[in-house]
Amino acid sequence: MVLAVILRDHSYALPNSPTRLKARLSEALARVESLEREKQNAKTRERRAKKTVKSLLEDLKEKNLINEELNERLGFHSGKNKLIIQP
Repeated sequence: MVLAVILRDHSYALPNSPTRLKARLSEALARVESLEREKQNAKTRERRAKKTVKSLLEDLKEKNLINEELNERLGFHSGKNKLIIQP
């Protein structure tokens, strides 16, 4: 009796019946698929945002609306996507 209560209390314990085990496996696989979709969607959003920022910075550079100090600050925040302003 005590062992059965302990087994039900812990998420890592296997269920007694194969049907319940299969149901838990299905739930876990569905959760993995959901997390993989969320991860891919986040990567897509990040890629889209980086592309937008890069495009905006290039537009500012073309219109001479970005100075060297601002370029350095933006380069610091955006990592390796630093524009080089030539006088």
